[in-house]
Amino acid sequence: MNEYSGDRVIEIIAESIKSSERILIGGGAGLSASAGIDYTDTKTFSQLFPRWVEKGYRMQYEFIGFEEWTEGERWAYWATHMNHVFYEFPASPVYKRLHEIVQGKDFYIITSNADGMFIKSGFEPERVFQAQGNYDRLMCMKRCTAETWHTKPYIDRALAAIDHERFSVVDSAIPRCPRCNGKMTVAFRMREDYEEWADRYENWTNGIMDKRLTVMEFGVGFNTPGVIRRPFEYLVYSHDNVFFVRVNRSYVSYANTGHPQIPYEIKNKSISVNGDAADFTNRLHKLIKQDK
Repeated sequence: MNEYSGDRVIEIIAESIKSSERILIGGGAGLSASAGIDYTDTKTFSQLFPRWVEKGYRMQYEFIGFEEWTEGERWAYWATHMNHVFYEFPASPVYKRLHEIVQGKDFYIITSNADGMFIKSGFEPERVFQAQGNYDRLMCMKRCTAETWHTKPYIDRALAAIDHERFSVVDSAIPRCPRCNGKMTVAFRMREDYEEWADRYENWTNGIMDKRLTVMEFGVGFNTPGVIRRPFEYLVYSHDNVFFVRVNRSYVSYANTGHPQIPYEIKNKSISVNGDAADFTNRLHKLIKQDK
């Protein structure tokens, strides 16, 4: 495995970007964590969810797949979370630098993050495939209709009706389907325009196998490896003219969620960066900008 080892590695990556005809970027949870949206951040969790801290919880990562709550508690959590990461959290300097690095190139983004940070930070929406959807639409859990609805009015109403002693939304403000009055949830990949997103990404990637390609992957671990990590490895393995950069921390202390390792079969085409995406993009950005 080729590992991150200083300025010369940054120079090699910058040279590959400048010489490539196309750039493909994958962004996972570790990229947003470097921007401040971190599901293992105990400090922010205690500020947003003090009642859950009193119950013994420490971080949002513990709520992945969580179902041990009432409908009012579920919406107090989700309304607070979505409002924080999707509507209130500012554009990220990490993402902005990454956008400036690839400006002028034929690039595409695939992300497993639902926070919308790529688009919020300046990336063109038509060049971003939000593979897991985002927090912008709600749907009926009964699927009484394929229609989805904008999230913001529902969570604004829920936020205004949170009983903070119980940290629960009062019954009258819990989001309900406008058609059948059933329970609602985030639409993610069930939104009406998701197929269009996927088709654009597929059309772009269908044209890269005969092009000089740089692939960069940031903060993609093993929670959903089939979305970015494994497809990227197979792409690099299959492509004859590609350079692959995997940037990730070794999250061995919590749930074994991320490693920067490169499979043996593609190590001669790849560089592994065991470190923070913010530090890496800052150094790469400085080098590329000074050369322009």
